[in-house]
Amino acid sequence: MKQAAIYDPYLDTLGGGERYTLSVAVALKAMGFGVDVLWSDKNVLVKSQERFQIDLSGIKIKNDFFKGKALVRKIYSMSKYDLIFFVSDGSVPFLTAKVNWLHFQVPFVGVGGKSLINTLKFKGIGRVVVNSLFTKQIIDKEYGLQTDVLYPPVDTQLIKPLRKEKIILSVGRFSKLLQVKGHDFFKQTDLTQLQKSAEGYPIKFTFAPNFSQLKELYGKSTIYWTASGYGQDENTHPERVEHFGITLVEAMAAGCLVLPVRKGGFKEILGAKFLEYGWDSSQELKARTKELIMRPPALNLVDGSRLRQRALEFSFMKFKINVRKRVNEDFSK
Repeated sequence: MKQAAIYDPYLDTLGGGERYTLSVAVALKAMGFGVDVLWSDKNVLVKSQERFQIDLSGIKIKNDFFKGKALVRKIYSMSKYDLIFFVSDGSVPFLTAKVNWLHFQVPFVGVGGKSLINTLKFKGIGRVVVNSLFTKQIIDKEYGLQTDVLYPPVDTQLIKPLRKEKIILSVGRFSKLLQVKGHDFFKQTDLTQLQKSAEGYPIKFTFAPNFSQLKELYGKSTIYWTASGYGQDENTHPERVEHFGITLVEAMAAGCLVLPVRKGGFKEILGAKFLEYGWDSSQELKARTKELIMRPPALNLVDGSRLRQRALEFSFMKFKINVRKRVNEDFSK
């Protein structure tokens, strides 16, 4: 049995990038690999399974040998694996498995990507994977690479339209992430003040919903707003906008009429056919929202169905197929 090691320095944040990483682990396990996730907390897989609702049975936790170890010890530990999937924090690791994948979740800039030491390290890395064309264009330029786009998997089959209600939904984390999630765009303030300023308005907060609750919210909502990256320059600070946008795909899978800010990976998800749903200013968002509210419900249902079909392009099944294809290619070399 081939063995694979998965390393993600951000695993304890349990964000969209971590779901991506663990989905790679699931895809490899489905191919017959023995899969080890390198981490110190033995409970991280239990927490991840609860949060992401993905089956991680059979995947093991092993001590992280990338931290605080001499290079010789790291090389010895890596020699036990046929494939290593490593999530970069901007740096380039020294990898020595038969097949090595380096994954960039973030469009890093100004990190000296083309240094001589990085050039040498890349010689041992067979595939550099990114999560979107938006991330690709930044990483390729910064590091002098030709990266491979492998879109994140989304539960498009589990999230479905329900009986639509007069709800405008926005989903995202309140945290100190690189991306500016844009919650304060709708009310210019922080979380505590946001709650206070919403008093008297028909605004409801649902904190830390489980997956079932989230599916219901998506399913019932008619319109979905996201301002992640609003007010940021995606050329000078690409890390501050949404690199892909999983919640947008989830909303589309639920048949919501989506209104994302026209930045970063959002444009890519919409594609040419639905780019008109994007917006650049608060005035445009208000106008588009009013237009959708005033339209006949039947027309909105048709567009919601079309958006759902677009969302299916980012399904978990397609992700697993694409992982399998790339792994087979790399082991046949």
